[in-house]
Amino acid sequence: MKKIITISFTLFFFIIIVFGQETVISSDSTKQITPAKKDTLENARIPNNSIYLELFGNSVFYSLNYERIFINKNKFYLSGRIGACYLPVKIDDKRFVFPLLINGILHYNKRLHFEFGIGVTFFSLREFNYNYYPSSPNYVFYENMLAIVANIGLRYQGQKGFLFRLGFTPLYSIKGPRLLPWGGISFGYSFLK
Repeated sequence: MKKIITISFTLFFFIIIVFGQETVISSDSTKQITPAKKDTLENARIPNNSIYLELFGNSVFYSLNYERIFINKNKFYLSGRIGACYLPVKIDDKRFVFPLLINGILHYNKRLHFEFGIGVTFFSLREFNYNYYPSSPNYVFYENMLAIVANIGLRYQGQKGFLFRLGFTPLYSIKGPRLLPWGGISFGYSFLK
């Protein structure tokens, strides 16, 4: 399981680094490399970076997320998203949740967008169980779980500043197959660089 998590995070960051930069190399080798020129729809484009708090959603409880758009084509955007959630349920019990998704965003108008995505959510659970019998030791119980997640919803996002998301976010648990129809709401901030 640790191998899967490590490979997923490495692949995610590699994609962001490779596709996150927009540069054009001039045909004249004496000219300097310059940022790619945007078409006339520049005013309608959305920022490449977003940080937001999602309530419920793909991590079931809440998550703090970073999202980066790495493909920006006219009215279609492709982004990668990573999040984290920490739940101290009891004094000795700890639960970590990490959603990792690829999202497609369709530009509807200047601020309203339709988004859809698919990914995985890693659940890492640690429970410390006290044994009330003096002759038996206490023990720690670890369990990792993987869920396939999806996202379909609306996104309100201008050129900078406020971000709002509302969506249907079903989860399918691989361990003991269960489908959880779920939803989420997000509030955050978007910025260009």
